[in-house]
Parts: sequence; C-alpha cells; structure tokens
Amino acid sequence: MLHSLDIFTLLAAGTVASVSTAVLLIFFRMHQKTYRGFEFWIVSSLLVSLGYATLIFRPVSHLWVNVIVSNLSFTLTAAFRAQGVLRFMSGSSLSKVFLILYPLTMLVALLVLLGTGATAAHRNLVFSLGIFPLICLISREFIRHHPEGKGSLYISAAFINAFFGVMMILRAIIWFFNQGQDFINLGLMNSIHFLMVIAYEIGLAIFFLMMNSQRMEQELQDSMEELKLTMGKVKTLSGLLPICASCKKIRDDEGYWGQVEVYIRKHTDAKFTHGICPDCARELYPDIHLDGLLEDDT
Repeated sequence: MLHSLDIFTLLAAGTVASVSTAVLLIFFRMHQKTYRGFEFWIVSSLLVSLGYATLIFRPVSHLWVNVIVSNLSFTLTAAFRAQGVLRFMSGSSLSKVFLILYPLTMLVALLVLLGTGATAAHRNLVFSLGIFPLICLISREFIRHHPEGKGSLYISAAFINAFFGVMMILRAIIWFFNQGQDFINLGLMNSIHFLMVIAYEIGLAIFFLMMNSQRMEQELQDSMEELKLTMGKVKTLSGLLPICASCKKIRDDEGYWGQVEVYIRKHTDAKFTHGICPDCARELYPDIHLDGLLEDDT
C-alpha cells in the first residue's frame, strides 16, 4: 500500500502539514505569551512548506532553479529551527557569520554538484550530511537545558528529532547505492520518508507549543509563589484595638498594656524614629524660643 502512494500526493500532504503547523504557531503567538525563539519556529515551518511545495513542480520547472530553491529552503529551515531552539532553551544564538556562511556553503556545494552532473542521490547525500549536525545540535539543546524535574517532554522531543535525522541519513545512503532510481520513482523508501516528514513536522510543532505552554505555567507558578512570599512578609493591623483614653497605651491579646510604638513594631514592619511635635515642645520647653525652628520643621 505504501509503495503505491504517489510521490506528489505525499509532497502535497507535507506542504499542507507544514503550512498548517505554521498557521497554528502564528495563531498561538497572536493570542498567547511566547518566548525567545518562537518566531524562528514559525519561519522554519513556512520555509519547509516552501521547500516541499517547490518539489511538487520539479517535473515542470527548470532543474537548477527547483533544486536550488528547494534545498536552500530546507537548509534555512534547519538553521532557523536550530536558532529558535538555542534561543528558547539557553538564550544563546548561532553567530551571524554562521547564519550567512552556512546556507552559502550549502548553495555552493549544490551548484558544484549540478555543474558536474551529479545525480539526485549525490545531491541528497551531501545535503543530508550538511544539515545533520544542526539536527544533532537541536537534540543536544533539548537534553542539556531542559527544566529541572520536567525532562520527559524535552527528552522525547530530542529523541524524535534525532531519530528523524538518522533516518534521513539512512535514506540518503540507501539512495546513493541505488543510483538507478531517481527522486520521483524512488518507491517505498520515498513513501516512508515523506510520511515520516509529515509526522515529524506536526509532532515537532506540538512539542514547541507544549514547551512554550509549560514555561508559561512555570512562570505563573513562580509568580504566585513570589506573591505568597511577599504577602507573608506584609503585616497589617485590623479590627478593634483597646487603647487607654488617658495614656494611650494599647492592650495586647494577652491582656498586657504597652506603648503604642511597641505594639505597632511587634505587629507590623513599621519602624519608629523619634521627634517632638510643636505643642509638646512649647509645653516641655516654655523658656526656649522654638517658634522659628518649629516653623522650619513644619
């Protein structure tokens, strides 16, 4: 049954799956908080959809243009996806020099292969070996920088990503040793590969959304714990406080009478600094002329 699947049907399905995941990521970004790197995941989904859409028109387009556009799209997909994962997981980034030289190097390699008449199998092997290190980098980042106590999601993503990379290399090697078959008529191997691609693109998008949501949940939980800690430090006075009408002492819960400042210091975080009001100053020091000083204080 898999052998009978038309390659162009699979490419169309892969294109639809990639576009759908891009739309889903865009919708999520519009309505939810997202973190550094999320925009690169969106761009990578759009790029991979462009790559598969280009392959659909290979029989009716110029070979050089089709090969360059499709392979460059997939190359940039790997670079942008790695950049997004790096930023999201550890806050680091691929250097600008790498982001420029990497696709240029892959492009030059493709042009050389096309110029020397290399087969599609040769081009696919070079391309697969070229992006495999970035796939390994993504898996490594998932494992090295996953949140403590929540590693299952990230380890699963790393495993699926690495598995896809290994299968891509195996397909390239098998194709390389079957030079008699071309891209369109590769048969069962192509059917399995592109079905894996569809599952991989959808699965990876789901992992990205789950990781972002998990970080949002953790951030909210941390904020709640910080709020509880802050509220625990805040002490307030409420209710009726028994206070002496003459000396203004306050009676505490144990029935003892104490100074107002002692009671407030015990039940709040307020601290007192002592001064003297104008009325008390005139009463206590009637022989000292304090009017000018007291006016300055007021």
